[in-house]
Amino acid sequence: MTKLPRFSPAFLHPRYWLSWVGIAALWLIMLLPYPLLFRIGHGLGRLAMRLLPRRVAIARRNLELCFPEMDANEREALLQRNFESVGMG
Repeated sequence: MTKLPRFSPAFLHPRYWLSWVGIAALWLIMLLPYPLLFRIGHGLGRLAMRLLPRRVAIARRNLELCFPEMDANEREALLQRNFESVGMG
């Protein structure tokens, strides 16, 4: 049986407070209902499309190369669904 490390009071030092806040935020997000998490993920994906134009251009070009038979509207819909899936991930 492996021996688990013990909690050290040194982790309560102010330099770790931001880490504790992040862990608490992730724990609280985990408690949200799935439909709400789904909507948040979609929103994060759409936000990523606005904040990462270079990634969008790369993904758009990849879709053009992989699916030349699709029209531009279908590829754009696929691109948006891809970023929404990435946001949910």
